[in-house]
Amino acid sequence: MQWFEGTVPEAIQASKRSKSIFVVYIAGTDKTSEDMNTTWNDPTVCDLMKRGNFVAIKLQANSDACGQFSQIYPVICVPSTFFIGLDGKPLEVTGGVVEVKELTEKISKVLQTELVPSAVSQEQQATPLATPSGTNEDNSDRARELLDNKRIEKAEKEKEEEKRKEIERRNQGKSVTGLQKWQGEKEAQERRKEMKKEKEEERLARERTKALIARDREERAAKYQREKEEKQREKERALEAKMAEQRSQEVETERVKNENARIQFRFPDGSSVTHQFSSSDMMQAAKQFVLEHTGGRMREFILQTLYPRRIYTEEDMAETLIDLGLAPSAILIVLPGKKKTNSSDEKPKGDSSSSITDILWIIPSFFLAIWAFISGLLFGSSQQTHQQEPATSPGGTSTSSGDVRPKTALRRRTPNSNVGRLTDSQPDDDKDNAFYNGNSTQQL
Repeated sequence: MQWFEGTVPEAIQASKRSKSIFVVYIAGTDKTSEDMNTTWNDPTVCDLMKRGNFVAIKLQANSDACGQFSQIYPVICVPSTFFIGLDGKPLEVTGGVVEVKELTEKISKVLQTELVPSAVSQEQQATPLATPSGTNEDNSDRARELLDNKRIEKAEKEKEEEKRKEIERRNQGKSVTGLQKWQGEKEAQERRKEMKKEKEEERLARERTKALIARDREERAAKYQREKEEKQREKERALEAKMAEQRSQEVETERVKNENARIQFRFPDGSSVTHQFSSSDMMQAAKQFVLEHTGGRMREFILQTLYPRRIYTEEDMAETLIDLGLAPSAILIVLPGKKKTNSSDEKPKGDSSSSITDILWIIPSFFLAIWAFISGLLFGSSQQTHQQEPATSPGGTSTSSGDVRPKTALRRRTPNSNVGRLTDSQPDDDKDNAFYNGNSTQQL
């Protein structure tokens, strides 16, 4: 097929100059356009177009020329063909693929519709010149008859043409309506697909966002759990180290405590003295300390604890202080009396002399203790029970409450009054802090 090479305005001017039918073929790149190109390239169609009076141009669907043409003649579908007459009105419009036979019929129909009026006018002009020789009246009658016939024939043809055009217009309207409906449905379908695609993309985006949020939460939870476990392990390690240090300190403290035995001796006169022994010293060292402290005044005496009540005999003198439970501290009561040969708390039958002696010694000791307390309150340090210095043993040091008044028990008398006031001018010492070791009910 030979197409016009030029622009749309140039093709229009060429059709007007040659008084030809203007044909516009709009093609695309799809399979339908390729099939329609094959129809146009058919030899029958090409021969018919050459013999006819046509100016045909081919436009691409996405070109600017097609856009300008569609502003005047709406392009419903691609491919499509427009047959436009000399007055600019569409004579025929085809859409989609058209077979060769159908296309030739449409081309012939367009030729017949457009070229018949011009042929009639030319015949009317040539008829008076072709009249035969004869009389003028016969010629005039024949001319009038021919004109009447031609006029009638032309009127009939015009009526038929009007009917045909009306039918074609209606068909074209129907086809255009159908094309518009089809195009609308196609556009609606495309919009539905696009909306469905957008919704699917939004759903996928939401799922991706949710997955990211869930993964972020899991990572933060795992990180928090790791940090929590690490902190817990650090706390456990610190606690274990602290407990180990406390245990070592307790063991060291216990070892230091068990190295020494701090014993307080209480005498029948109410006085008391504290001496520190080594925990490995024998009980004989405590007895020897009592003898040295009393200056030999008490030759016969017994040592006992109040709770649990136990009297230490000669058999116990060979035991160490820690074995007897007197370490780290204890209180021993010094009572005058005969030595015990057994460690039993029960007295032998018939031995009532020691019990009587104990009772006789306990009664004056009680009163002497009361007198020492009252005299200390009333007269202060002017009256003391003993004047000798406290005795010391090789095993440690000693202090006597009856011979030397402690610094923590200073008494101050108010002038012109018999009322005394107790004061404490020395700070507390760890050695003076009492603790319970299970051997005495009194704290040191």
